[in-house]
Amino acid sequence: MVDMQSQLITVEKQSNGLSSTDLFDLVWAVNYQVLLHYGRSAWVTSGLAPHGHLVSLPQGAAPPTGAWNLILMDHSDQQGALGYHEDQNGTGIPYAEVFAADAVEDGSTASAVASHEALEMLADPNVDQVRTRQRSDTHQVCIVEVSDAVQGNDHDVGAPEGRATGIKVADFCLPSWWTMDPASAPYSFRHSVTNSWELAPQGYISVAPTADPSAWTEIYGSQMDRLPKWASRLPRIHST
Repeated sequence: MVDMQSQLITVEKQSNGLSSTDLFDLVWAVNYQVLLHYGRSAWVTSGLAPHGHLVSLPQGAAPPTGAWNLILMDHSDQQGALGYHEDQNGTGIPYAEVFAADAVEDGSTASAVASHEALEMLADPNVDQVRTRQRSDTHQVCIVEVSDAVQGNDHDVGAPEGRATGIKVADFCLPSWWTMDPASAPYSFRHSVTNSWELAPQGYISVAPTADPSAWTEIYGSQMDRLPKWASRLPRIHST
């Protein structure tokens, strides 16, 4: 049963390329992850982020009052973006846009992008009030985006709990990655990294000097040397 206090995220299909079956599979997979993987993680059990659940929004319907919104589109309205999340028009209602056709062309899947954005929206919903953590060993503040550091570790949502489904979702860091709770393993749901602050080979994270928390820059994993297409939220931070 869904916790009555959990945050509702409605999924709105504006994509012509996603079939009704694709939509059902995506919503089912991300909801499964949000309820059973994220929902049982220290983000929720330690009270650091809210419960969540997803439902499909009927065509033409407006999201209910208080709902957050995940919008599935075909192509990005911002060059080089597969998905991003932000506060909608300064209203205090977070939303995420996922670009299904662009995701497939980039070698990803709409479900993995939707998973990445839904998880990050739950843990850090407001772009204008960026959630950060102090990294004392480098005198930096570090942005709390739960899937960035372990990017490149998409996995079948059904494994290892059950049989494979063929539907991919993103890995996500646990609070121990930022040492929000005692820094002990695991540091991500899929054990993609073995220490706090560690980046997976295709991971990245945004940091800023403690002395100037508006001066955002990025550090990368061993197989990355530039921002990936997922990182469209970062210029929005930089421009504010």
